[in-house]
Amino acid sequence: MLSEGIKGRESLKLTFNRSISEPGHAGLSSCPMAPLTSPPSLGPSLHPPKRCRLEGLGRKKPLSLAPPSSFLAPPTPLAGVISLPSSPCSESVTMARSLVLQQAATITGECLARRLRAKEARPSRPALLLLDCRPFIAYNVSHVRGAINVNCCDRFNRKRLQQGKASLADLATTKEGKEALKKRTWREVVVYDDSSEDLSSLPYSHTLFLVINSLLEDGRAPVMLVGGLRAFQTTQSSLCEDHLMRPSSQGPSFSLPGLAPPSPSDLCVTKDIENHPPSQVTPFLFLGNMKDASDTAGLARLGIDHVLNVTAVNPTYTKSDTVTYKQLHAADNGYQNLKQHFDEAFAFIDLARSRGGSVLIHCQAGVSRSPTIAVAYLIKQFPMTLVDAYKFVKVRRPIISPNLNFMGQLLEFEQGILKAFPERVVKPCVVVDNLQWDVKEDSNSSWATERDSPVQPGCSV
Repeated sequence: MLSEGIKGRESLKLTFNRSISEPGHAGLSSCPMAPLTSPPSLGPSLHPPKRCRLEGLGRKKPLSLAPPSSFLAPPTPLAGVISLPSSPCSESVTMARSLVLQQAATITGECLARRLRAKEARPSRPALLLLDCRPFIAYNVSHVRGAINVNCCDRFNRKRLQQGKASLADLATTKEGKEALKKRTWREVVVYDDSSEDLSSLPYSHTLFLVINSLLEDGRAPVMLVGGLRAFQTTQSSLCEDHLMRPSSQGPSFSLPGLAPPSPSDLCVTKDIENHPPSQVTPFLFLGNMKDASDTAGLARLGIDHVLNVTAVNPTYTKSDTVTYKQLHAADNGYQNLKQHFDEAFAFIDLARSRGGSVLIHCQAGVSRSPTIAVAYLIKQFPMTLVDAYKFVKVRRPIISPNLNFMGQLLEFEQGILKAFPERVVKPCVVVDNLQWDVKEDSNSSWATERDSPVQPGCSV
């Protein structure tokens, strides 16, 4: 009986080239395997631990295993290329975009101005509704007279408008605006943002596209203002409401000895901001654009011997040997911290003054970055508030329009000075009239030498 048990054990032996438990035996997947069965029991005292037996496999033929690398090999691709059908959502977006481009009209600033003046002269003319699609803060700073602000610049409201969960009347920021949008007495609607020139160059998710599409679905006739508020305000400032330029009953006079404010006939009314001539803010400070900085003869004619470049790119113009140049790398966007360059800019302006010269501060167009530096300089070096300094520069260069980020930094800059030096009180009656521009202020004064508190990038208003 013992010999029979030993023979049974011998019959269970299998011949393998390598262990079945080793990794990388991908060949097992292609090898047919019989079901596992247990051998017959030979008794508990004579039988070792049970082993499994593979039935249907030859004992003398070893199992062929694939190389380990084939275990991780990707599956063989199918012949040919399978193209998935286009998404119906993308097709609907393309159709909606084409519909907006076909049915939306455009209007220039001059044409809109004529219609607004004709409407004021004849109130019985057909109604014309104006929609301002910019952020609410920007609308409060300045907008076309009579325009209604639609707050759909944030992602949440844009999504609600796009999905049809909110109407334009729901997104209007005033009660009067909501009521006007609900009325059916008007059909034509003029829509504008900050500075968009061409509707076809904007993505479908842009605020203008969503507002115009909503108006078309409501049976209206949307009209886009070419160039937005920035271009319209340049040529038609009398038809805009600029809250920073509101006259004050106790406001200061902005006349200076030797530098009177320009008359309306002297103001440049060209729509092309790039071609606006340089503007003299003080006897030693000018504002201009990149083109003005490249005009060596023009600089000499104006007596400018220092140029401060406030752009993010290196200048392409040829520098003059008789002019001192300096660049502050800064972009015109909502993330640029321009306030960190204020002290460096002030030092360069004071250097030009100490040498008896003049300085031109320029950016790309002389609209946002360079006026911000000029306003900040007036706030710190002379007893001016932010509003007074802004008005002072605006009167002499009407096209200025610092972005909201820079306006917020100017406000923080003013608050930092007032907080650090509370004794520095500005009296409106003596803000500008008694300034002696040719005499530099005492450099030892505490508010002119000490650094104010740092500001974080971005706008806090």
